[in-house]
Amino acid sequence: MENPVATQAASRRLLFLNHSMRMGGIETMIRDFAFGLSGRGFEPSVAVFSGGGPLVEQLSASHIAVADLHKREGLDVRLVLRLRKLLRAQRIDVVHSHNYSAWLYAVLASRGLGVRVVHTEHSRVQPLARRHALERWLGRRTDAVVGVSADVAHSLVHDVGIDAHRVRFIPNGIDLRRYRPQADLREALRRSIGADDEAIVFGIVARLVPVKSHRTLIDAFQRVLQACPAARLLIAGDGPCRGELELQARQAGLEAAVTFAGEVKDTERMLNGMDVYMLSSTDEGMNLTLLEAMATALPVVATAVGGNPEVVADKVSGLLVPPLDPQAMAEAMLALARDPQRRAALGAQGRRRVEDGFSQERTLQAYAALYEGRLGVVPALAAA
Repeated sequence: MENPVATQAASRRLLFLNHSMRMGGIETMIRDFAFGLSGRGFEPSVAVFSGGGPLVEQLSASHIAVADLHKREGLDVRLVLRLRKLLRAQRIDVVHSHNYSAWLYAVLASRGLGVRVVHTEHSRVQPLARRHALERWLGRRTDAVVGVSADVAHSLVHDVGIDAHRVRFIPNGIDLRRYRPQADLREALRRSIGADDEAIVFGIVARLVPVKSHRTLIDAFQRVLQACPAARLLIAGDGPCRGELELQARQAGLEAAVTFAGEVKDTERMLNGMDVYMLSSTDEGMNLTLLEAMATALPVVATAVGGNPEVVADKVSGLLVPPLDPQAMAEAMLALARDPQRRAALGAQGRRRVEDGFSQERTLQAYAALYEGRLGVVPALAAA
């Protein structure tokens, strides 16, 4: 039986372009795309502005080439020439850029080479008139510009001004075989953080950066702990805000109840150890770990921003709360802490939601259509 992704006889050479392949949501998405498409009608490779990181090692171990373009600070004109040389040397058919600056270099380097350009925007673009003018110029020279949520796709058309015929909405998707409830992983993780069977573990897996608003989550958790002494908070991820967040937890007297796990490679283990998944961001495109948590049958409490309401049906597969509102977040957390049956029901609905609309296979098929120039089949996903 023919694989649904491999629709053409000849393999297409596909290059993913990004800042780096260090651990992060976009980076893991690129890794999963490379793994998922390899040998299925595509020959993927990766190019980065700055090399290194565990994901590079994973790709190299699977014989997927990763080129380091050694980008200099600021606008690096020579990088355009290095990337252009790489496109020619690897005889690339499609370059798929992630992040704004990668998009610029992809368009400049590929001009006149007959290379298709696909770009993905992962969050709502900032309202900067100068940047929007350049994005409109890039959009006219890009075969397809993808928004990972309907909110992002709408912003590309109505805020930036990119031609609607070039914009597509393709929701992120995750590996449903990897992200699922696993009792053995749950027991191991909870033992490692000292959480017994009576503990209610709230958790988040995200970069420690301002947009994720961990401060709001810690503030909310402090209120929860006063009413629910068995509660625990697991914060997985690293980033520039780690020091100030650890200080916040210490000053609030939360050291015994809050675990900072640092950067993790085994997200599925972290998720399985939790009872409720938290997402406290002030802005989101379509958060991959939110999907992974729902696939693990976790009830979620998420802020009603960006693409989150497209994923979480409020009071059906999770609870939505306003951003930067620790009191509302604490109330939602306590409601779930006190009702195990409701947690189970929300988690089961979340798993079904991801199965129905956010599988990795569906996402790969949609992008494969773009890579092959079959743009017309993609907008139907917007109705999902």
